[in-house]
Order: sequence, then C-alpha cells, then structure tokens
Amino acid sequence: MQATEIPRFNFIEWQKDQNAGPKEHFYFVTTDVNEAVDHYLHRLREHHPFYMTISSVDGRICFARANGLSSDKTKPRMIHMNPDLNQKIDDDTWFTHQFMKTIERKLSLIRPVAAE
Repeated sequence: MQATEIPRFNFIEWQKDQNAGPKEHFYFVTTDVNEAVDHYLHRLREHHPFYMTISSVDGRICFARANGLSSDKTKPRMIHMNPDLNQKIDDDTWFTHQFMKTIERKLSLIRPVAAE
C-alpha cells in the first residue's frame, strides 16, 4: 500500500512560545474522514482558532488546508496546496472531496435545527 492511499487529517493550533514567538502545534491527527469532520465542526462551534491540513499518511505531501466555513456557512473553506500534483494521486483529491461532502451533509442536517 502506498502512503498516498490513506489520508491524514492534521489539526493544528498556534501556541505562544516565550522564546521563539508563536509556533504551530499538531494537537489531533486522524485518518478517519468522519472523525475529522466531527472534530472540525466541534472546534468551529467552540470558536477555537485552528486549521486543518489533509496530507499523505506519512505527512510529507500536503494536499489541502481548511480553516472555517464558506461565507454562506454551507461548506469548509478549502485551499488546495499542490495544484500541480500528478494525477496518480487521485485518492487524495477524493479524500479532500469526501471531507467536503461530509461536512456539507452534516451542516445541512444541523441548519434546520439552528433556524428554529
């Protein structure tokens, strides 16, 4: 199995270091899309500043970065990090798409309750 066949969802927050200033801290990592979506939405509801990257399981190739929701609050705000990646890594764009679709689905289920 190649390293790119499994996605890695990395949740990152900023920590203050008195000597070096702000630095990134990986506080949660998962390979499960549903777990990543649940954690992402939970952190958004708590208004914690963080961002998430989707990478190869070995962490060497970053495919996308997400932080927050779109202006209409229906999908994650995604930035594709390597648009020039070879098409042989289709699995990873599929995982990015899967993450986005799962968030959109869960937000659509939450939205009617929030409107009441």
